Amino acid sequence: MVKIALAVSFKTVSNRQKLYWCLKG
Repeated sequence: MVKIALAVSFKTVSNRQKLYWCLKG
C-alpha cells in the first residue's frame, strides 16, 4: 500500500512538473 501510494504521488509530481514546464515554455 505504501509503495503504491508513493508511486502514485511520484507520478502526480512528475505530471505537475511536465505541465509546469509546458506552461512556462
